[in-house]
Amino acid sequence: MAIPAPVGSSLDDLTYTKAFVMTHSEAEISTLLSSAQNTYLKNLMALADHATVIYDTDLNQLSALSELNGIRTSNGLYMYFLADPATKTIYITIDYNSEKYGMTYYRIDSAVYEKVLEANFYLSGLIYTTKADANPTYTGFYVGDHLNYDKLTDLPITPLTSAQITTIDGLLQRSSWQNISSFTFTIGQTLNSAFVLKKDSTHFYIFSQVGSKSVVTLQTVDGGSQVYLIPGSALSDVLNALKTMK
Repeated sequence: MAIPAPVGSSLDDLTYTKAFVMTHSEAEISTLLSSAQNTYLKNLMALADHATVIYDTDLNQLSALSELNGIRTSNGLYMYFLADPATKTIYITIDYNSEKYGMTYYRIDSAVYEKVLEANFYLSGLIYTTKADANPTYTGFYVGDHLNYDKLTDLPITPLTSAQITTIDGLLQRSSWQNISSFTFTIGQTLNSAFVLKKDSTHFYIFSQVGSKSVVTLQTVDGGSQVYLIPGSALSDVLNALKTMK
């Protein structure tokens, strides 16, 4: 049941103290947030300026959306973020009543859709700190937005020579990739791309820029994906190199 937010409450009044994700086994993986990180996130998302409490939905209706991260507040509230890429809309659920009855649902308008995604990628980088070589391999590339095509297999792929692959390998900063896909993050495959590297006939690396965050989605043609955060300079350096190879 959808219920109103407490009288006089505002999303601006919340202080973020912890970011977390729930694994498939219902275990929580989390990290504490500093005062500076709280301020950064609140300024980045500006939720109170773009939020509307809604009453025409419930958890069952939202269950099909892409799950993002959760945030715990200083007064013990849990905020869950969900994204609808088709409408570029973010939904937030807050249980102000400690599961006694009902939930409060917010719709965040599309004006800050990318900002909220950027914030969630930022949180993912804080939660999953391990950096390692994802061992990307690839045979060709496409510069542009893959969402302009119905299928990844429709992309006009330009083959890469061995020398060109070696050049790209030297720019990818492979040891600094962060795998953030140990939880459901299907949002990765819906991001606009700066370029795509083709791994093989069924796997493609989609490189996207979301605000200040550089994201790689290893996408399969059947819909499966892994998502990585990479250094911003890696994306820009490879993009500049690929433009000279077209």
